[in-house]
Amino acid sequence: IASRVISLNACTTAVNCALSLRVELDHTNTICECDGTNSSACADVPVNIPDLVVASDSLTLTCATDGQVRISGNVTLGNIGCGSALTANVPVRFTLYDRAGCTGTVLHQWTETFTGVSLPSGGGEQSFSLSRLITLNACTASVGCALSLLIEADHSGTICECDGANNTRCVPFTVDIPDLAVVAVVPTVPNACERGTVTITVQNLGCGPVGAGVPVRISGDATGQAPLPELLPGKSVEILVPLNEVLPCGWYTIAATVDPDHGVCECTAANNERGASFTVVDPDLTITDLVVQCRGDGSFTVTASVRNRGTEVSPETTLRIHVDGQLFHTLTLPGLAVNEVGPLSYVTPPIKCGVVHTFRLVVDEAEEICECNEENNAAEVSARCPCPALVTDK
Repeated sequence: IASRVISLNACTTAVNCALSLRVELDHTNTICECDGTNSSACADVPVNIPDLVVASDSLTLTCATDGQVRISGNVTLGNIGCGSALTANVPVRFTLYDRAGCTGTVLHQWTETFTGVSLPSGGGEQSFSLSRLITLNACTASVGCALSLLIEADHSGTICECDGANNTRCVPFTVDIPDLAVVAVVPTVPNACERGTVTITVQNLGCGPVGAGVPVRISGDATGQAPLPELLPGKSVEILVPLNEVLPCGWYTIAATVDPDHGVCECTAANNERGASFTVVDPDLTITDLVVQCRGDGSFTVTASVRNRGTEVSPETTLRIHVDGQLFHTLTLPGLAVNEVGPLSYVTPPIKCGVVHTFRLVVDEAEEICECNEENNAAEVSARCPCPALVTDK
């Protein structure tokens, strides 16, 4: 007798995993027989076919490290078929999708082979552990901060089953991973005499909250640090970070980094840092070309120049002339543009002749102006006028 293929779920159709087969000869009664009642026979046919299902799971999706997620937990297979226990290795395919419902864009796919299988028929179950590390920015890859994982047991159809259509399970995942990003860095350094600040804007671009206390750190040509408050997904905050240093005039580059010690597991750390450049500008007043000349009557002519060598216009200030440590005169010096020179001249009253005198000029002696260099505001020179010869009338 030729074999016969029948489309049938034998496991659900059978009663107590048993079918019966009735054979009838001359069922149309075309042959005249002495006895037509003995032309049939019935035989019991036990069903020995497994039916594999993905019964349950305890899978979770967590942040493993910045830019990586881990899917881990248990997958429980069941055998709702009939007959002997299923002991064959079971190939399983896993497909990660970018949204709920196991539809959309495939983000990652891999296969596992579950070994050591022993699944009794009639509903027996067995759990298998799973741990998969995936490089993925789950925040930007997911739609609405949701992912899903399709589990397909025996995806290659190597196991003959009563029903191969019930071998899948869709597992939903909610992404609750944050993503801190530095979106703006604004340095404010008003001068070279006091510490400046940096205003840093940090935004949580991810799907999970961040607790308070995460550091925001300044590095590079200047340093500083301040903590973040709690930051919910989608929210941003401005952090004012004082600089630790008083910076002299010049050009500087800094970097602002949120979570510099990687204490928070994020969807990505690629946006945790942003740089900025800035200059510190101030005037720089210095005295040059100081000359003291004897006038022959006991007085001296003092000439000099004041130059602004800095990078900013200087305001009005004073210049003081000291002779032998005594203040002789105070001049008002108008504001000077960058690299502008202001000449000055002063004639002293007569002072003791025949003696070497020290002339010291100091600009902004009270240090009311913040300058790039506070050490070059004075100049000093010595001069002597001989006493006139005595004339005796006889």
